[in-house]
Amino acid sequence: MINFRNPFAFIFGFMAMMQLAGCASSARVAPDRSVPAPIEERAIVDGKALPLPEGPDLRIETMQERKVVSPVVKRLIASARSQTLSQDWDGASGSLERALRIEPRNPNLWSALAEVKCEQGAWQKCIQLAAKSNTLSRADSSLRRRNWHLMATAHKANGNNEAAQQFFDKLAK
Repeated sequence: MINFRNPFAFIFGFMAMMQLAGCASSARVAPDRSVPAPIEERAIVDGKALPLPEGPDLRIETMQERKVVSPVVKRLIASARSQTLSQDWDGASGSLERALRIEPRNPNLWSALAEVKCEQGAWQKCIQLAAKSNTLSRADSSLRRRNWHLMATAHKANGNNEAAQQFFDKLAK
């Protein structure tokens, strides 16, 4: 409500109404979508167009190749190691699960949790976690072999000797 008796309030109110009216009446022009926008084919650095990379120098790094571990995850891994040494399997499991919430694509964390589940006697969970680790660790053959060993051990303990033998055969190659 505008107070007409106070000149400053009147001017302030009038200016506010004009601004609101200006916002409401300003119409935007839609871009013409029939003509595609130009695409720059080369990178521009400091106003200079750089040539596109050619040949084998071009390399795409996938998320699986990421080796950086956050400081929080490093602390959780250290905590899980000390809990494992003191045979606090539930504590180690909790620490690794928290680390996996932070870095869910880290295959080493999945494998470490599989080892803890194997120590707890949760054979089916151990097999699932080791398989998940192998899915994420495409290039790391030593980690894959460690996971195969975990899966073979868990299958054997679970009474599935045929499946256990398949993983032991993979290890023998």
